[in-house]
Amino acid sequence: MIKRYKPHKFQRQFHNSKARFRTLIAGRRGGKSIAGTIEALRFADLRAQELDRPTKGMIIAPTYPMLKDVNIPMFLDWCPSHTIKAWNKQDHKMQLVNGSEITFRSGDNPDRLRGVGLDWVWMDEASFMDREVWEVVYPALTDKGGYAWITTTPQGYDWVYEGFYKPAVDKQDDYEAWRYTTEDNPYIDKLLIEKAKQDLSEVMFRQEYLASFEKFEGLIYPDFEEEIHVKEPPPKHPTDIFFVSLDVGWNHPTAMILAKEDVNHNLYLIDEAREQYLDTKGISKQLSALLMRNGLERHEISAFIIDPASKGTQQTSGMSMFDQLLEEGWPFIPGNNDVMAGINRVTRLLRERKIFISKRCEKTREEIRSYHWRKWKENSDVDRAKPFKLGEDLMDAFRYLVMSRPDYFEHPQMDSYGRVVSDTEDITYQDPDQEDVIDILDEGGDLMEDGGSIY
Repeated sequence: MIKRYKPHKFQRQFHNSKARFRTLIAGRRGGKSIAGTIEALRFADLRAQELDRPTKGMIIAPTYPMLKDVNIPMFLDWCPSHTIKAWNKQDHKMQLVNGSEITFRSGDNPDRLRGVGLDWVWMDEASFMDREVWEVVYPALTDKGGYAWITTTPQGYDWVYEGFYKPAVDKQDDYEAWRYTTEDNPYIDKLLIEKAKQDLSEVMFRQEYLASFEKFEGLIYPDFEEEIHVKEPPPKHPTDIFFVSLDVGWNHPTAMILAKEDVNHNLYLIDEAREQYLDTKGISKQLSALLMRNGLERHEISAFIIDPASKGTQQTSGMSMFDQLLEEGWPFIPGNNDVMAGINRVTRLLRERKIFISKRCEKTREEIRSYHWRKWKENSDVDRAKPFKLGEDLMDAFRYLVMSRPDYFEHPQMDSYGRVVSDTEDITYQDPDQEDVIDILDEGGDLMEDGGSIY
């Protein structure tokens, strides 16, 4: 059976528009990608009928994994199989039985986008691509007077805002845009939106769910309160689990944090170290001192977490800092360096009063009080949400720690005699509630049902 597409109000307005350059700005799960997919099918079929010739189009995603995991499967899911004449998986090119061609490309290599004239191009999550992608693709539309549409969640006042959204708002010829919230999608569970509102910082919720263009100004962790979050950890208990997180630097200081989680899933930052110009031996000594002054042995640490950039090879030694520390006997694992996801998770734990910082961690408290968004020039093309990169070394280690441990770690169990009867060493985990910044619509879902036509 062929799937039937039931567009909501904003999707329908988008499809009915005759503007040459269209922009669909929406919150997460707003149905942006499905609308872009259906429009691509319309141009490959109905537009070809209008022109009385096959069309050539291109679908662009920010990265190859996004293209492979989202856009290609979604297109194949919605394109009736009997209309596909050929599909080249290696070159990511498709030919339909009517002769129309669709090429799938990622925006992380703009040079690969150069080529013959195009009748249409769709850039999905365009705000996660550089302006150069559009600058390379645009000339390919010139000869045929080709069309372009963008679907994206906003990322500040970037090139998409300046080049597509603002001209539409100013009612320039050939431009039209729609901006709507996640809640405007009638097929979305409103409880999921309420949960996101609780979990995300106010500015991130406005951007990701209200589709608001945000400047990201001020403190990153305004929810931190000394009276609430500065608290000494309870005495060591057999059910506690311990973590060490490390951010490697040189001119920027190397920073490390020792933390523990109790059986109630409270995370305590116990101790810290921050120092410039530390080589491998210096880092190893600091790590040993960190454990020693807290009465811990290496085998008692459930996870040693490190900046993933530490796996890069150093010119002086020919080895990565990661490998050098392994040789020193420190079993580090690469941390998760998704900055925005890390900030959101820390924010949620602060609000839930699940993170506490010892008075011993004076530098960490100093950094969290001053950690703020980077300021950009008013008309900067790189107006993105980024923390100010100075004096934030412990904040980086803090993020690796929070992102690389699960919300609910399995703790050692004790019997009625107070003896530990089980232990947990495996920290492999993937948070089922964490969503990618990219809009991924579940296949099937509420927007589609069996029967009828896709158009």
